[in-house]
Amino acid sequence: MRRILNASSEREAALMAEATLRQIHEVGEPIGFSVEAPDPDAVDRIADYLDGVIAELDATKR
Repeated sequence: MRRILNASSEREAALMAEATLRQIHEVGEPIGFSVEAPDPDAVDRIADYLDGVIAELDATKR
């Protein structure tokens, strides 16, 4: 399953991506992602946030 998300703000991108990751996790698909944005600091913040979401999801499935 591959999805491309477009957002107009960092917050919107993070929330959309989190919802998508949770949907993918529910169906048992492997989760991976990449983040692209003009601001490298925003890329890092979003990626760190999503890494945390994935860690949370992994912890709940054990």
